[in-house]
This record gives sequence, structure tokens and C-alpha cells, in this order.
Amino acid sequence: DRFNFSADWGFPLWKTARFSLGATYAYSKTGNRQKNADILNGGAGSFDISSSNDEHTANGYAGLSGTLFKQKLSYYFHMIGQYYKINDYECGAVLPTASLTYVFTPKHIMMLQYSKTRQFPSYWEKQEYEQRSDEYTVSIGNPDLRPMDYNILQGIYVFNNRYTFTVSYYRVNNFITGQ
Repeated sequence: DRFNFSADWGFPLWKTARFSLGATYAYSKTGNRQKNADILNGGAGSFDISSSNDEHTANGYAGLSGTLFKQKLSYYFHMIGQYYKINDYECGAVLPTASLTYVFTPKHIMMLQYSKTRQFPSYWEKQEYEQRSDEYTVSIGNPDLRPMDYNILQGIYVFNNRYTFTVSYYRVNNFITGQ
């Protein structure tokens, strides 16, 4: 079962600025059952697993964008308040995004960007299962996986609208990987 809702508004504040705000809500209810009969090994690898997820994600956001100094400086500030709940786990987060771009000349542009984003584990990563591809390879699902939080800061210099030099800093909490 799945349900999504979104609303978005935007309006000019003055000649060179725009304010936007909105909300989204997503709900999903899923069920999974996996049954494996290991006939070759006398039932040693047999299992019967079932799981379900009841997931809610709500976001409220507001942003301001525009230009200053005869359009030499462009800015974008955006803030998201997020609530996430899946089964018994729930958390909230504030996810800001900011960007400044200054055009010294058409050949010399500087940008500074910061964003905090969140990536949720996929449906299959959160399922409780164990799958053996061969005697050396095992895939295991984990229903306790939590969202990954990315903090990204970048400084970018663009020369001649062709060449870029970028310095980035990444920090990831609750990193998820599979092998």
C-alpha cells in the first residue's frame, strides 16, 4: 500500500528574490514472506521468514533565492524539517541547503555550497532474509538499518566557463554498504 501527498507554493518577495514553501507526506505499508526448502542438504538451510513495514515520511520546507549586486551574487537557502517513522523506529532531522555563486567576470566564477541530505535504505535492504548464492557468497538483509546522513561542503572555481576546480568535504553518518 502506498500514499503520497505534496503541496508547493512560491511567490516573489521583491524584484530579485523569491520565497518558497511546501510540504510532502509519504506512507507505505509492505509485507514480505520468504520460504526456502533446502532439499539437497536434508533441510539444514531451510527457513520461513515474514516481515512487514509501516513507513511514514513527512517533510516541511521553506526556501529563499535571489540575486544581489546587479546579479553578480546569486544565493539559495533552503531548510527541510523531516519526520521519519518505520515500525518502532522514529527520528526527526533538520536538513539545510545553502549556495552562493559570485560572478567576478564571465571567465571567473566562484561557488560555495553546503547541503545535508538523507538517504533511506531500500526496501530489500531492510528485509530480514539470508540468501546463499554459493558456498562463499551470502546476502543478509537487516531490518535495523537506519537512514544515512550526508553533510557535503564544496568550494568550486570555474574558469572560462570550461574548467572547474573543486574542493569537497563529505561526512556520512550511518553509512550502508553491501559486498
